[in-house]
Amino acid sequence: MTNPRDDETGDEPALDVEAEFARIVEAYGDQLPEDGPPAPVVPPTPEALTERFRSRGWSDPLNTEATWEDEGHFVPPEPPPLSVPEPRRLVAWLAVLGAPLVMMGMVLLNVTPEAWLSFLLVVAFIGGFVALVATMRRDDDHRPGDDGAVL
Repeated sequence: MTNPRDDETGDEPALDVEAEFARIVEAYGDQLPEDGPPAPVVPPTPEALTERFRSRGWSDPLNTEATWEDEGHFVPPEPPPLSVPEPRRLVAWLAVLGAPLVMMGMVLLNVTPEAWLSFLLVVAFIGGFVALVATMRRDDDHRPGDDGAVL
């Protein structure tokens, strides 16, 4: 194959792409070192790992005489009781969760709601959502003047 630009200018000889590709394919694999292929990586045995740990002054945590009775059992502390939200937020949550549930119940029971009831459920949902967003706790409320990391 010749490059049409080379024929016009005559500056560079044309590159034979097929011949260059054949040369690359023939030379494939010749880059291995003189010693042959590298040796496969063999994971160390548990005994070799134990010896390496001991040579560094570490103890083998799996080679102990401890029993479960020696360790004791972790008993988590009693969780605190659930806090009851303030009445305004409770009503807002009931509106946000209850209005869609009532509408779905009416759809599943094939009950056609009155127009005023549908309007009331939509207003309750939107009002509850707005009330929850308006009373949301902001980050700067409990850490005034601190914008650093929380650990």
